[in-house]
Amino acid sequence: MQHGVAWQDTFGRVFGLIDPDQFEQAFRRRMRGVLPVLSDAAEAIDGKTIRRSGGMDATALHLVSAFAAGAGLVPGQRGTEEKSNEKTAIPELLSTLALEGATVTIDAMGT
Repeated sequence: MQHGVAWQDTFGRVFGLIDPDQFEQAFRRRMRGVLPVLSDAAEAIDGKTIRRSGGMDATALHLVSAFAAGAGLVPGQRGTEEKSNEKTAIPELLSTLALEGATVTIDAMGT
């Protein structure tokens, strides 16, 4: 490269300009072409707190993810304000996935 490798701040600024909703829509369109409907697959739904994501004065990021075990992919995620909000994020996440005929597993937090 003529000017060297981009500095991490450059990547941060570029990714900060991406609209998350538009990126999600584009990503879903791309995945539909790559990944067939996940029927007969196992989907594991689980929430996680991302360590060290909160910084000094912010709360940590909590995500609910769907993991397509057979494909080794995470076809969807939803952020929550705190771990207890997983119950509201799970139905939203499930509604965005093509799960006809799939087996969906979830931990006790989702009950």
